[in-house]
Amino acid sequence: MALTIQERLKDLRVECGLTLEQLAEQTHLSKSALGSYEAEDFKDISHYTLSSGETQTESAAQTGTVSTGMGNMGGPGG
Repeated sequence: MALTIQERLKDLRVECGLTLEQLAEQTHLSKSALGSYEAEDFKDISHYTLSSGETQTESAAQTGTVSTGMGNMGGPGG
């Protein structure tokens, strides 16, 4: 059975040994936003939603230079 995006996000974070707080620091997103992305009832998890409001993160994501320590998550070229 295929994992949902929410399940995959949490699995990747846990596999990397990161807490929500640590991932929030590295991605410049709030802990509550990241937690909601992992929640089963979260509906809009598009690339635009994940990167909007964070100018540095958005521009880095567009160029594929965001380093979260979570490996290639299907970004440009992946």
